[in-house]
Amino acid sequence: MDGSVIMYADNITKSMKQAIEETDRRRTKQLEYNKNHGITPRTIIKSIPEQVATLDDLKNKTQHDLSREIIEIEMQMKKYAEELDFENAISCRDRLRRIQIELEKKNSK
Repeated sequence: MDGSVIMYADNITKSMKQAIEETDRRRTKQLEYNKNHGITPRTIIKSIPEQVATLDDLKNKTQHDLSREIIEIEMQMKKYAEELDFENAISCRDRLRRIQIELEKKNSK
């Protein structure tokens, strides 16, 4: 595990304790799943041209299409998160951000 969190507090609050316990529960579940399926976690690497093409696609879509795509991606992102497929959930989150920026541009015109 490369990530770490530093929490600054005088006392551990109920919400902090719940967050820590949930993180531990998810980590245990993910490690067990990986072990059972022979998975070694790796970060995905996307090429820049793939991302540029995606941005061009967004510029050609209508506000309605972008709004509908936001809803679909949010549902997919939640599904990935529930399945502990965090890399795909992160990809969805990143795409949502790009769509929201493009939608804001279209709304300001």
